[in-house]
Amino acid sequence: MKKYKIILLFLVMAIISSCATFKMERKLAPQFKDWYWQHVVLMETKIPTWLDASGPLEKLHFLRLPNELKVAYIQYFWKIRQEGTREVFEWRVRVADEAFNDEGILGRLTDRGRVFILCGQPLEVFYYNEYGQDFSAMSAYLPTSSTLMMWAYWQYGAGYARYVFQFVPPSKWQLSYSNLFDMGYQLELERQNKRFFAPTEEGLMEWGAFLVEWQKKKQEAKK
Repeated sequence: MKKYKIILLFLVMAIISSCATFKMERKLAPQFKDWYWQHVVLMETKIPTWLDASGPLEKLHFLRLPNELKVAYIQYFWKIRQEGTREVFEWRVRVADEAFNDEGILGRLTDRGRVFILCGQPLEVFYYNEYGQDFSAMSAYLPTSSTLMMWAYWQYGAGYARYVFQFVPPSKWQLSYSNLFDMGYQLELERQNKRFFAPTEEGLMEWGAFLVEWQKKKQEAKK
């Protein structure tokens, strides 16, 4: 019984945190919205408690900053990450915008775009209909409501991870959550990619030093 109470507590906390995040996202100033929604897929790293007392995810840390510090954080965003990550990210965004521009929104904002930006190019892509027939080899291909698309990834240590998208008329490919039970390979693939894009320890120290200096200047200005 105690075990279930703990699980229930974690679920309640997760729901509360999700609601708080949603409210802050809605209140986000217009000048930050485009940047935030483009980069939020990378901002899932937990911030250490010495930098933020509640130790939230990076996106929550950003959302709670005053606007003046949001501007500064955007400037620091790539400085606190390992070299080369910005080029990888920007290339993936360009490809996503070009490849997945058939849903009426920017490709980077689609389900396929978000997976591509986080995990990169899949090893293989397969198409299936509701009967399980493989349409991958068809050159003239017309999606229907029962069409499924599967992206297959292989990464050493992460195994054979799969993402399944279902076509929703008239033009949307929606990530299907029926394929999450893949022995944890999908979860481990995402963890590895999030670690690749995560802030480094040195980068967080640099950002922390900036916050300390900013606070000192604010206090001096009040005197």
